[in-house]
Amino acid sequence: MSYPLCYNRNHIMIRVKIQYRDMTEKQCKKFWLDYPEEDCKGRKYTDPDILDAVWEDWNNGSGRECTLFKKLEVRSMMVGDYVSILRPTVASVWHECLAIGWRINVPWEEVLGNAPKQDFSDISPEDVSKALVNKLNQDVWWERMIKNNDIVWEDHEALSRN
Repeated sequence: MSYPLCYNRNHIMIRVKIQYRDMTEKQCKKFWLDYPEEDCKGRKYTDPDILDAVWEDWNNGSGRECTLFKKLEVRSMMVGDYVSILRPTVASVWHECLAIGWRINVPWEEVLGNAPKQDFSDISPEDVSKALVNKLNQDVWWERMIKNNDIVWEDHEALSRN
């Protein structure tokens, strides 16, 4: 995430849990953080925004390691680890960290290790490349919108309807 999450005590918070693939739920019970639901200008953070922030907060060398991560002295997140995003009005959604991006809506039984992991061996390098380029183009577009226009997508939709 190229812009820091800002914090306002009046904001609704999103609870995020981290589950390492090689540790039990009990061993990871302290691995949680709260993030604001929206930024200082009222733009709601998306799950990708939150996942980007968690990745930076929970990885040594990112320059944005969170206090809890440093205090617990645990390893950085890695491929195969899981992140749960729990919004106040939506059921918890588990995400699996992939080599590029995240797998969304991972079943809890799989997170616990009680169900087989989904196999992605049939995904071609071309598919991965295409997805990465698409994601990078979206990120560049979004950053230009924020920087140049100081508006959010909802504002853009409202303007285009008028």
